Amino acid sequence: MDTKDYNHCVKTYADSLYRYLCRSYRDEEMAKDVVQSVFEKLWIKRNNLKMEEARAYMFTMARNKAIDIWRKNHRIIAIEEYHDRQIASPQTQAFEDLDYVSYCLRNLKENQKTILLLREYEGHSYEDIAEIMGMSLSQVKIILFRARKKVMETVKKKSEAI
Repeated sequence: MDTKDYNHCVKTYADSLYRYLCRSYRDEEMAKDVVQSVFEKLWIKRNNLKMEEARAYMFTMARNKAIDIWRKNHRIIAIEEYHDRQIASPQTQAFEDLDYVSYCLRNLKENQKTILLLREYEGHSYEDIAEIMGMSLSQVKIILFRARKKVMETVKKKSEAI
C-alpha cells in the first residue's frame, strides 16, 4: 500500500469506522480516538498491507481497540441513576425511538450486536464480516440469524406490553 492508497482509505473509511464505533459503543470521544489510532497503525503497517486487506484490517483493529477501551473504562451505573437520567431527558419521539433501538441492541450478545451493526447499518458483505470478526462465513450467518430473531422477539414482547 502506498501513500495514495492510504489517503484513499482515510477518505473512504473514516466516516464508516466512526459511525460503526459510535453506534456500537455510544461514546463519540472514544470513537474519535479509536479511528485516529486505527489510521495511525495503518500508516505504520502500510508497507505490509495490500489495499484489498485494508478495509477488514481497519474494522478488525477498530473493534478490538474499542473493546479494550470499553473493558478498561466500563462502569456499572446504579439503577436509580439510570432512571433519573431517563426522566431528565426530553421525551420526543426521536429520543424514544433511539432508546427503543438501544434497548433491542442491549439484549444481544456482543458478537451478535457487532455482526448485526456491520451488516445492517454499515452494509458490509458476509465475507467482509467473517474476515473482520475472524469467523467462518457460516458462523457469521448463524449469529446474524439469531441476532435478528432475538431483535424480533424483543419487538414482539414490547408491542404486546403496550
